[in-house]
Amino acid sequence: MYKIFHNERFLEVVGKEPKRNSNTRIIFNPTIEQIELEVFNFRAENSIKNITIVSHNVLQTWTNVCRNFSWVEAAGGLVVNEQNELLVIFRRERWDLPKGHVDAGESPEIAALREVQEECGISCPTIISKLTSTYHIYFQGKKWFLKQTHWYNMQSQSHQALVPQIEESISDIRWIDGAMREVVLRSTYASLHTIFDRYF
Repeated sequence: MYKIFHNERFLEVVGKEPKRNSNTRIIFNPTIEQIELEVFNFRAENSIKNITIVSHNVLQTWTNVCRNFSWVEAAGGLVVNEQNELLVIFRRERWDLPKGHVDAGESPEIAALREVQEECGISCPTIISKLTSTYHIYFQGKKWFLKQTHWYNMQSQSHQALVPQIEESISDIRWIDGAMREVVLRSTYASLHTIFDRYF
């Protein structure tokens, strides 16, 4: 299964028909032309909240969806300290996780470590495992982009001073525990709910 977010809405490509929902349009085995139309509808703000494409060939259908966007890669971390607290940042009025673009010639792992260090001011975070990838789209400079963000489980130490990267619009950084779950989930991106759920 693949799921792309656009604000609070999603378009997903799945192999089995999900339960029917009034907020979701379901399409079965679309042609390339039908995929282009559904992507157009997804990018527009209309009455259909979500779109589910059911396909016998999920990978090929996903490839056909991706052709409608310019591809961008990013990477970030779900960082936990020795007290099992989670590192979060506050950026543009939302709780977020440290992440950023993968530079040319850079691996997603190295990019994730670099972004955590740059955005939070901590040194020597450690990758424990690959977590998952999330996808979201955005419009910039007359183009639609599809961003894949690679996520990694990381560890760091809580004694380090946290320094927000102001030029990236980060206004706050803190270590939190499960008591902050509802506060964070109410004010974060829909695409990050599954990542936060790995901690909460």
